[in-house]
Amino acid sequence: MFIPWAIFEALGQHSLIFNSLGLIYLMLVGVIYQAAITIAVANLYLDRSVTIESAFRATRAILLPMIGTDLLMYLLLVLVAMLPVAGIYAVRFIPQFLFFSVMVIGVFYFAISWIFVPQVMIVEQFFGMRALGRSRALVRGSWWHVLAMAIAIGLISQIPVLVFSIAWSVIPFFGPVLTGAAHAITGAFASAALTIYYFDRRCRAEDFDLIFLAQQISAESAVPPSSPQSGNPSVA
Repeated sequence: MFIPWAIFEALGQHSLIFNSLGLIYLMLVGVIYQAAITIAVANLYLDRSVTIESAFRATRAILLPMIGTDLLMYLLLVLVAMLPVAGIYAVRFIPQFLFFSVMVIGVFYFAISWIFVPQVMIVEQFFGMRALGRSRALVRGSWWHVLAMAIAIGLISQIPVLVFSIAWSVIPFFGPVLTGAAHAITGAFASAALTIYYFDRRCRAEDFDLIFLAQQISAESAVPPSSPQSGNPSVA
């Protein structure tokens, strides 16, 4: 799904129209791609059967709420960044680097606090401010640990793309296409890693693993001995 974006990027080197189309395509496809990967990994974690087709099909019902929540999150991050900028003009006698430091700290704090928003939207079906608050609750008390994990996942997923993109930059047209393919692979890894870490945070903060096990045992005991068990219990 990233390859068409890479084609737009290759064509966009000489055309603003193709560049703009590529950006719009990436914004929409990025949400769908991340959602499908998260759905697939979450179902595998919860021991449910899932296929690539079913994962992408499941994104249809939540696509608009997800896009709306993402836009809300980005808007709030922009507001957090703009408040110190406004302070520079309101309070001129305070050094500008202090306002810049506050801006960086504020954006970093909320960006990490809301890192699990995609997983919350898909697994728990929370959207809007409720999704932002839920992600922040999972991060609370372990912000530095979450930051370290986010940096590690980012480095592991982005360094190979950077290396390959430099190597492929000398290839006309096909260089960006190959880079797009690399983005697809590393993007899938990053989404999968964050989804697994999301469940890890729930297990540590809420004993989610014990609750899930108890629900499985309860569902199994509810099946009559003479009836074969089919399917897997659902988890709210």
